[in-house]
Amino acid sequence: MKVNLITSSLVIAVSSSVAFASNPKCQGLRDELQALQRAQAQIVQSLVSNHESFAEVLEEYSMSSTKAPVATAQEMKKSARSFRERGLQGQRLAARLRQSTEDLVARVDVCLK
Repeated sequence: MKVNLITSSLVIAVSSSVAFASNPKCQGLRDELQALQRAQAQIVQSLVSNHESFAEVLEEYSMSSTKAPVATAQEMKKSARSFRERGLQGQRLAARLRQSTEDLVARVDVCLK
């Protein structure tokens, strides 16, 4: 959801700015888009890392907790696998988003020239 918000914000920023590409003040648009792209990559990587970290914590706790019933430990391991899978999905989404953003930056760059 956060990735969609980032993408939507980027598209809105670009679509509103591209209309003014002939304006000399818009020459910095490419730099701004690249800065947005770097920020987007950092945010997405952070979200993916959070999934992996949480999965690791769940796995460690499920193995180290002697007080938790076996069924609870199994559920924790299952949850860890789910979080890890979400992290992998996030990585795939991040790759697609990175490609789309690079394409968008290239097209805006062509429009500004």
